[in-house]
Amino acid sequence: MPTKCTLAPQHKWVFQRNVVSSKGVGGGVIEMSLRGKYRCACGETRIGAVNQNAPNADLGHALAAQEVGS
Repeated sequence: MPTKCTLAPQHKWVFQRNVVSSKGVGGGVIEMSLRGKYRCACGETRIGAVNQNAPNADLGHALAAQEVGS
């Protein structure tokens, strides 16, 4: 169960950046998807829908940016 916001009646989510999430689905296959990372002023974070207006709004650009940053 999600925690309640300590600053307001509800969390107010602000987009941080798009992130790549991956998981193994068996047989050596990896499923990758692009998701958005959001943060509330109280410090709580969540992973949600992709922000299509962000600079790396497609999976190819996000993977390239992630390789450069590491």
